[in-house]
Amino acid sequence: MERALSDGKVVLIENLEESVDPVLGPLLGHETIKKGRTLSCAVSFQVKEVNVTEVKIDEAREHCRPAAARASLLYFIMNDLNKIHSMYQFSLKVFGVAVLKAPSDDTLKQRVSNLIDSITFSVFQYTTRGLFEYDKLTYTAQLTFQILLMNKEINAVELDFLLRYPAQSGLSSPVDFLSVQSWGGIKRRACILENSIKITNEPPTGMHANLHKALDNFNQVKAVLDDIMEKLLDDVNIPELMGKVEERTPYIVVAIQECEHMNMLTREIKRSFREGELTMTSDMENLQNAIFLDQVPESWTKRAYPSMAGLAGWFVNLFSRIKELEPGPQTLLSHPQCGS
Repeated sequence: MERALSDGKVVLIENLEESVDPVLGPLLGHETIKKGRTLSCAVSFQVKEVNVTEVKIDEAREHCRPAAARASLLYFIMNDLNKIHSMYQFSLKVFGVAVLKAPSDDTLKQRVSNLIDSITFSVFQYTTRGLFEYDKLTYTAQLTFQILLMNKEINAVELDFLLRYPAQSGLSSPVDFLSVQSWGGIKRRACILENSIKITNEPPTGMHANLHKALDNFNQVKAVLDDIMEKLLDDVNIPELMGKVEERTPYIVVAIQECEHMNMLTREIKRSFREGELTMTSDMENLQNAIFLDQVPESWTKRAYPSMAGLAGWFVNLFSRIKELEPGPQTLLSHPQCGS
């Protein structure tokens, strides 16, 4: 035993309260030293394993920090709701449930994103169920603002201006749900917006006054559209026309094809006009710009004969073709037949 201690080996005595028998001690010393060496190796291996695991945990903690930050933010917002009403008390079990509900993924980045989405949605849904209706908007706004601030998607100064807005004094609120302070803030912001728009609408100093009209082309486009709609005819009834034709001569075939071609073109023109009344899409914006610049819109040229003329000349030719078809079936029936 003494030799083992002098060699620096670890001696393990399982029960320190029991004394070593003077007779059996030398006999048990060998087994005690052997067991101590084995346990020492196991402890050394576990220490190395703990160090490796600690490094992995630290690395994973850094990757999961955004999810923890979002959960912390949601917790403090949820915990502060009792300042609005003492009845608002919530359980923290919702965070554990949210983590379990988060979809798994092989990539760590997507897994963290799933955790953030699951925690945010679960906590928001759980919290709003226990709020009065008039407090839900306050909670939602606070939650949105804090998340945007944490993600640096909004400016703190601009948010402060939004919440601590300057108000115009000396006004009375025209509605019951807005206080005098709120209505004064709305009027003040409307004044700021009006001044900003006025800068872009007004022409620069020293230019002709009629240049201001060039900034607005809606009236000119509307006048052109009204003129077109007045001159467009209804679709030609092709089945009725075919029923009244006794013999399909080459002239009749060409005339019917012209009627079908004209029907397709007029339908497209009317369709584009109707769509522009309801929505303002990129196609409608291109249509408006083309009409204002005296150009034939691309959707119309696909269904019309090739032409290099501008919009005005193009429509003159179109209306002349329409006038030729205006009498309808009588023109075809009265036309001299081939070979007569």
